Amino acid sequence: MPLRSLRLFLFMLLMLIPASIAAAEAQQGEQCTIGADTTVQGNLYSLCQNLVIDGAVRGDVVALAGSVAINGSVDGDVTAMAGQVTVTGIVGGDVRALAIRLAIMPGPHLFAVHGDVAGAGLSADVAAPVAGDMLYAGYQAIIGSAVGGDVRFLGAVLAVDEHGQVGGSAEVRIIGSIPRPPDSLAGVSLLAPGLSLGQDAHVRGDLKYEAPEQARIGPGTVGGQVRFVQGATSGLIGAAPFADVMANYLGRILRDLLSLMAIGLVALLVAQGGLLDVTRQLKTRAILSFGFGLAAMVLAFPAMALLLLVSAVLLGFVHILTLGELTLAVAIGLAIVNLILIGGFWFVALFLGRLAVCYLIGQWIARHIMLVADRATTLVISLLLGVIAFGAIADLPVDGYGLLANMAAACFGLGAILLALRNVLLRPQLRVAPAVSTSPISALLPGMTEGYPPLPEDIESLPGMDNLPEGFTWFDS
Repeated sequence: MPLRSLRLFLFMLLMLIPASIAAAEAQQGEQCTIGADTTVQGNLYSLCQNLVIDGAVRGDVVALAGSVAINGSVDGDVTAMAGQVTVTGIVGGDVRALAIRLAIMPGPHLFAVHGDVAGAGLSADVAAPVAGDMLYAGYQAIIGSAVGGDVRFLGAVLAVDEHGQVGGSAEVRIIGSIPRPPDSLAGVSLLAPGLSLGQDAHVRGDLKYEAPEQARIGPGTVGGQVRFVQGATSGLIGAAPFADVMANYLGRILRDLLSLMAIGLVALLVAQGGLLDVTRQLKTRAILSFGFGLAAMVLAFPAMALLLLVSAVLLGFVHILTLGELTLAVAIGLAIVNLILIGGFWFVALFLGRLAVCYLIGQWIARHIMLVADRATTLVISLLLGVIAFGAIADLPVDGYGLLANMAAACFGLGAILLALRNVLLRPQLRVAPAVSTSPISALLPGMTEGYPPLPEDIESLPGMDNLPEGFTWFDS
C-alpha cells in the first residue's frame, strides 16, 4: 500500500473515533427520529436503519445507519457510517462520514468557524459554505460553494463549479484507472474522470494536482502557483495513445513483479511448507477455495464496520468511567489494533492470496517446459514465471478487467489459505499404533477375546491343531 494511501486510511480510521464522548442518549431500531420539538442534552449515539434529526442535539452525533438526515441542529461533530449522509440543517462542528454519498445541502447556517468536512465514499456534494478544510477520498467530489480552508482530494473526479471557491490551497490526485461505477449505486450522475474548474471558480492559494492530463484552467482562476504532475493515464485501449497504453501496461507488470516477488521470496524462506500447502488446496479444491474466499470478502465489510463501532463504543466507556487521562492512549491503541486487523486481512487477501495463484501458474509452466533444477531453484523460478504470467494476464488494458481478474485471484487464494488453516487447526493428533507382539498365539488369545465368544474351558487343543502334521511345533517356538 503506498505511503500516501496508508496515511489516508489511518486518518479515516482515526476520524471515526470521536474526540470527546459523554453519553446522553442512545437509539436503535429501524426508524429513529428526533422530532422538531425534541432536544437531546448531550451526545447522541444511533444504531438505526434510518436516522432523522429534525430537532436539536446539544452535543455530538455518532451514527451507524443506512441513511442519516440532519435537518435540525447539532452543536458538536457529526460522525457517521452510512449509505447516505445528508445535511440540510445546522452543524456546529465537523462532519466526518464514511458513506456512499455525502450531500451537504444549502442551509441557513452550516458550520462553526473552524468546521471541517472529511469523508470517504463514492460521491460528495458540497453545496453549502464550509469554514474549514475539506478532505475526501472517493470516486468524485463536487464543490459548489465556498470552502474556507484547504482542499485535499484523492479519486477520479474533482469538479469545482462556477459557484465553487477554495479559500486556501488545493492538493488533488486524480486516478484515471478507477472504473466508473453505475449511477444507480450513488443515486447521482457520476462524471468522467478528471479535474475541472468552472468559469467563475477560484482557488485563492496554490493548486497542486496529479492527473493523466492537464486541466483547462482559465486566467485568474488560481491565485497562487499551479503545479501539474503527469500521472498515469487510464491505460485503456482506445483511451490513450498506443505507446502510453503499452508503457502503462508494462509498468503495472513490473510493479506486480517487484511486490509479489519480494513477498514470495520471504514466504519461501520462512513458510515454504505453508505456501506449498495453500497451493495444494488451490489445485485440488479450486471451486471450494473460491467459495470460501468470496464469502470472506463479503463478510469482511460488515465485520470491519462492527470492529470500528465496537472500538468507538469501548472508547466511550473509557471516557464515561472518568478515565480521561487514558482516553488518548486507548484511542491510539484501538487505532493500531484496527489497522493491524483490517490491514492484515487485506494484505493476506490481496498479496498472499494472489501469490498462491501465481505460484500455481508457475508450477504449471515449469512442468510443461520440463524445467530441470534443484528444489530451491525450481521453487524460485516457478514463482517468477507465475508472477510474470499473472501480471501479463491480469493487467491487460481493458476497462474493468484488471480489477475483476485481481479480485478473482484474491478470492481463490484467500479461500485456499482459509482451507489450509482449517486443516491445520482441525488436524487430529497422530496416534502411534501399538507394536505387534511376536509371542505365541496362546499368549495373544487372552487379549483378543474382548467382544468374541469365550473359548470352552475343557478344550484340549486350539481349533485346527489336529490337522497339523505330526511333530509340528512352530507355534510353540
